[in-house]
Amino acid sequence: MAYKYAEYSYPVTHIFEKHVVYSNQNCKLYFAMKKEYEDSWTYYAGNATNALNSGKRLTAYTTEADAQTYYLNGTRDSDNKILAVLPVNFEAKFVRLYIESGQSTTVYEWTASTKLAAHEIISGTLDLTDELSSAPLIKVTKSSVDRLKIGNFTGSTYGIIGFNDSSATLFELSNAHQTLAGWGFNASQFTKNNVIISSVGKIHVGSGNDVAVVDAVHSDYRLWVGNASPILAPFRVTKAGVMYATGASISGTLEASSITTRELAASAVNTYNLVTNAIIAQKIAANAIEATAIKAGAIVADKISAGAVTSAKILAGNVTATTIKAGAIVTTKIAAGAVTATEIAVRTIQAVNIVASSITANEMSYRTITNNRIVINTLTATEFSASSVTTDKLRTNAIIAQKIAANAIEATAIKAGA
Repeated sequence: MAYKYAEYSYPVTHIFEKHVVYSNQNCKLYFAMKKEYEDSWTYYAGNATNALNSGKRLTAYTTEADAQTYYLNGTRDSDNKILAVLPVNFEAKFVRLYIESGQSTTVYEWTASTKLAAHEIISGTLDLTDELSSAPLIKVTKSSVDRLKIGNFTGSTYGIIGFNDSSATLFELSNAHQTLAGWGFNASQFTKNNVIISSVGKIHVGSGNDVAVVDAVHSDYRLWVGNASPILAPFRVTKAGVMYATGASISGTLEASSITTRELAASAVNTYNLVTNAIIAQKIAANAIEATAIKAGAIVADKISAGAVTSAKILAGNVTATTIKAGAIVTTKIAAGAVTATEIAVRTIQAVNIVASSITANEMSYRTITNNRIVINTLTATEFSASSVTTDKLRTNAIIAQKIAANAIEATAIKAGA
C-alpha cells in the first residue's frame, strides 16, 4: 500500500497529546513526530489488530515499516472525526499525517492537538469527550480547593457539583444525585428527612399515618394531620375553612360568630369555661334551648331579666300541674303584685285547679273576690266551712232573700240578737 503525507513544521516545540482528523470517509492512516530536524521519526499507528488501544491510544513504533504494517483503521464518529491519543505526551516541532493513497480520502482538517492552557477560551462549542483516557471534566479551583466540577467528576458520575471552602457539597445535579442545600430533588419535588415539597401543590411531612399534609389541589381538604387519608385524619380542615378535631386544648379567647351543638360534645362546656356575658340573648337562636338542656336549679330569679319570661313565651298548655314540682311555687317565689288579675285569663282558675283548703282568708287581700268574679251558683253551702263567713266578710245587702234557698238557714246558723 502506498501512503501520502501532510507535514506541519513549528518554529518552536509543542507538547502534543493527540491527533484529530476530519475526513470524508473511514481510512487507513498513521502518524510520525520528531523534535529536531536531525532527529529520527517516531511513528504512531494501530495495534496488532490495526485498532486503537484502550482510551483511544495509539501504539508507538521506531520504523515506518512497522507503522505501515500496523496502520490504524480510522473510524469516524458522528461528527466525521477520527480521534487518536498518543500513549504519552510528545514534545515536537515536526509532525506528519500519512493516509493510504488508494482510497481517495479527502481530509478536511487535521490537528496535532497540544495540552490546552489558556486565560480565556472563545468557542462556539466546547466538546469534552469520554473517548479520551482522562475523564472529561472542567474544574474551578480556589486556594487549592475544588469549588466547582462539571463533567465526569467521580467514577461513572456525570453532572455538575459545587462545594464550599471546606469542600462540603452545596449542590449536585448528576446522574447519581440531585441535591440542593441538602435537599434531594427530581423533576417534580424536593425531599429531605421525610419531608416532600411537590410541584403539584402539596407538602407532606412524616411517613405512613404519622403525617401532616398541606394540599392545594385536594377536592375537599386543605390540611390534615394523623392519617394519610384526610377522611380518616383526627384533625382536618376543609377548603371552606371547616375544622374537624377529635380533641383540642384551647387557651386564651375563642372568638366565633356561631357555635352550634353539632360542634360541641355533651358536657364539653362547663361554667368555668365561659367568660361572663359570653352567652347573651342575641347569641341564642329561637328554639335553640330545649328543656332537657337546662339543669335543675340552673335558672333562678336573679338570672332572669325583668320581662324576659312573658305569656307570649309560654305556649298554651305548657305549664300544667304535672310540670310544676310540688312546693315549687310558694308565696316566697312570687313577688308582691306579681300575679294580678291581668296575668290570669278568664276562667283560667276553676274549682278543679284549687286544692281543698289551699285558699284561706290570709291568702286573699281585701276585695280580692267580688261578686263579679263569682259565677252564678258557683258558691254553695258545700264550699263554705263552719264559721268561714262572718259579718265583717259580707257587704251590705250582699245576702238578700233571693240569694237564700228554702230551708238554707237553720236556727243554729243565726246568732242570738242577729
